[in-house]
Amino acid sequence: IIEVARNNKISTFHSTEDLKNDIKRGKNYLDLAYSKKFVREAEKRCKEHKTFFQKLKKTKYYELTEKQLFNLLLKITDEWCKTIAYFRATQAEGTHYLQKKIKGLFSDKEASVLMTPVETDDALRELIDWQRLVKQPFSKKNLLNHADKYPWVVAVHFTKDDVIETLTQRYKFDKDHMKLRDIKKEKDKLKKKQEKILRRHPKIRPYVDLLQKLAVLRMEVKSCWAGTDYYIIPLINEISRRTKENVYDIGLYYLIEDIKNLLAGKPLSKEAKEQRKKCFLGLWKNKKLIFESGDKAEEIAKKELGELYKIPRTNKLKGHVANPGRTTGVARILESNNVQQLRELRKTFKKGEILITQMTQPNVMDIASKASAIVTDEGGMLSHAAIISREFKIPCIVGTHFATETIKDGDLVEVDANKGIVRKISNDGKKIVKQEKIRKVKKMVRAKSKTSKTRYRPDLIVWFREIDKSDIPLVGGKGANLGEMFSKFPVPNGFCVTVNAYKQFLDETGIGAHIHGLLDKVDVENTSQLENTSKKIRELILKQEFPEGIKKEIIANYKKLKIKKVAVRSSATAEDLPGASFAGQQDTYLNVKGEKEVVRAVQKCWASLFTSRAIYYREKNNFRHRDVLISVVVQEMVNAKYAGVMFTVDPVNKKYILIEVVEGLGEALVSGQVTPNSYFMDKKTHKVREKTEHFSIDNKLIEEVSRIGEKIEKHYKCPQDIEFAFDSKHNLWITQARPITTL
Repeated sequence: IIEVARNNKISTFHSTEDLKNDIKRGKNYLDLAYSKKFVREAEKRCKEHKTFFQKLKKTKYYELTEKQLFNLLLKITDEWCKTIAYFRATQAEGTHYLQKKIKGLFSDKEASVLMTPVETDDALRELIDWQRLVKQPFSKKNLLNHADKYPWVVAVHFTKDDVIETLTQRYKFDKDHMKLRDIKKEKDKLKKKQEKILRRHPKIRPYVDLLQKLAVLRMEVKSCWAGTDYYIIPLINEISRRTKENVYDIGLYYLIEDIKNLLAGKPLSKEAKEQRKKCFLGLWKNKKLIFESGDKAEEIAKKELGELYKIPRTNKLKGHVANPGRTTGVARILESNNVQQLRELRKTFKKGEILITQMTQPNVMDIASKASAIVTDEGGMLSHAAIISREFKIPCIVGTHFATETIKDGDLVEVDANKGIVRKISNDGKKIVKQEKIRKVKKMVRAKSKTSKTRYRPDLIVWFREIDKSDIPLVGGKGANLGEMFSKFPVPNGFCVTVNAYKQFLDETGIGAHIHGLLDKVDVENTSQLENTSKKIRELILKQEFPEGIKKEIIANYKKLKIKKVAVRSSATAEDLPGASFAGQQDTYLNVKGEKEVVRAVQKCWASLFTSRAIYYREKNNFRHRDVLISVVVQEMVNAKYAGVMFTVDPVNKKYILIEVVEGLGEALVSGQVTPNSYFMDKKTHKVREKTEHFSIDNKLIEEVSRIGEKIEKHYKCPQDIEFAFDSKHNLWITQARPITTL
């Protein structure tokens, strides 16, 4: 076995002899008694794995000695190894004879249907829970609880802040874009299809059941080993705290033995890390294990891999058909362990594009659902990519070996999953898409510049009553939308600290040039450098003395608010550009009270313009940092007795209005821990047609929400996703409205 990593991207190669032996061992699956025993043992191992890591969560790492920390790391590694060993048994080679037995009796299309599990696997259980979570009010606690239950969704994350950042981005994106799936209905339909196919050959059923069980087991094993990263975050962070070594460097460059040396005061040198990033090799041969880095690693890789060392220069690749079909589209490349790239792709991946990756991870389901085809370097008929392609009914080719290396992001490709062939048609696909995107953006920018000139106002502060949807250049998208609704619907009062105040802050402190000097040097693909640059800029902004003139304006207007507890939210000027939404990239602060606290929260919002994700996003979409401005919304908080979300068209059953309500006050409301009441409303009468209740509430209040939802939908001329709250006197307040984009 040989593993080669370049720029932290790992490729694994097995010898031909090993793969042949895997195929031979796979014959054992034809013995159903053996197979049942194997499955029982694998399920037992997964259960033991989860039990171990649940107990690990209670560990007080700060109380352990360096030796105890290292021994615990060894134990964790041992548990991980014992679990991942089962993964190989579900690869294409191991299940070759089992698949051959089924494919010999059915067409490719029928075989694909039969190999799709009827049982709900861990990936779908996560999706079901995530759909429920997205309906809840935003809560970091809820996100961490979700990560605790499904740790594999945040594989290759090194801090809890990274975890929250990734899941927050997914939450905010899915809040607007998620198309809800009825998994039970899908599985019932699949079961009927399979029953119809199996009537012709009923004796094959035990082998079909086994293959499906192995597919579910494969996902279970994968969720275990991929979730280990999350569970060891506290351990790695404790080692980082004690040794002062960068937590990302520990995760990316240190071997087990290196960590032992690190705890003894012998960290890796900067040169050693650079060499390992350039190329790192692990080779298991003749019962010996060696590691090398840099040029020496390349030499060994070249010798051991032979013709596999060089990436083939070809416009045609062949792989295994996982689900038949044929399509053409723009290729989007996703590296398996690239967190920043995954975050970016989640925002920029367009419906109909083709997902090309080394192997799909369960945390890319939302991206894969928009793809017109999936192509992977690795995997077989039971791989995650194969299974989800059948669920999404899209072509899929697995096991191409070099797709992510041969095809470039933006290439125009044809996926012929009837023949197992991927063809690169043109490398102009990316250029064409980019040119069209830039053309649209420039057109929108010119329109906004024109609007800005005709509506230019020098104000530092404007109230909601003074603005409308045309004031995006002054107060950003969120602020302009609140102003648009303020005179028409019951929106809590508030004001915006305009982009003029932000520009004046930069001018008076003189830090603008320093900020952009730092940004000009950053390599956004270097995660550590990006995080450090982001931290420096935000710290630079936060340590500046707040300009007295702006401070007085904010305080004077804050005093005019009747309710002194406010929400302070960022509002970017560029957030409604086509194909380049900046929504969710800056920060929000709730329940802020006091003059000093409000001013500080405004400054924090300005600093959040330079989070690592925002910097990365702008760089990747060719936005000049100098052109992006930020406004800040200051709005009275509703002391909510009830709060909820309404879809004026239920995404699943479009004949109803869907309303979900939680009971809560203050922080209890924000935490989102309460299970919501759900109401399906008649669009004409606004009466409740169906409901699920966990607490008592006057249904007249629900009808009131339904009626105002209809009015907001008519105003915007499209279905709306609306957030609302009732205060203690049962007054209804609208806190946000946005178009539903998933219908």
